[in-house]
Amino acid sequence: MPNSTWIGVAGFIGRETLLEDGAFIGSNVNLIAPVVVKSNAYICAGTTVDKNVEADEFVIGRVRQESKPQRAKAYLNKNND
Repeated sequence: MPNSTWIGVAGFIGRETLLEDGAFIGSNVNLIAPVVVKSNAYICAGTTVDKNVEADEFVIGRVRQESKPQRAKAYLNKNND
């Protein structure tokens, strides 16, 4: 499971993540407990999962890039004042 993050609250019973056999977790995936990823499910890279994933389900949850020309300098200046 390359570069995946499992997010949970330490010490809380029932806040665990379960991965069944054959589940594929792509790079840079965030699994927010409690979730169950059932057998042979496929979660694409960069996806944040906060709901259970059914068997043989294909999950993708990314937002497309949005570029704002000529906005970086104004953003950086606003946040450094």
